[in-house]
Amino acid sequence: FLKYGRKLDKPKKYCIMVFERGAPGGSSHVTLWTGEETGTHYKCLGGNQGDAVNNSSLYLKSDLLGCRWPE
Repeated sequence: FLKYGRKLDKPKKYCIMVFERGAPGGSSHVTLWTGEETGTHYKCLGGNQGDAVNNSSLYLKSDLLGCRWPE
């Protein structure tokens, strides 16, 4: 998803967020940003988060690989 749609310089509510998961250059996780965040984490809506579709605040800002917007 890092090449899907248009690249965003900063998150936009319900944009596609791609996060690094595991070792650098390894797998990633794709979510939708709910527009909520803390100083260090994004709250995102996604599937297969704890074996369910839900909102999670587990996504570190430092693990963000990119934000995309469908065209």
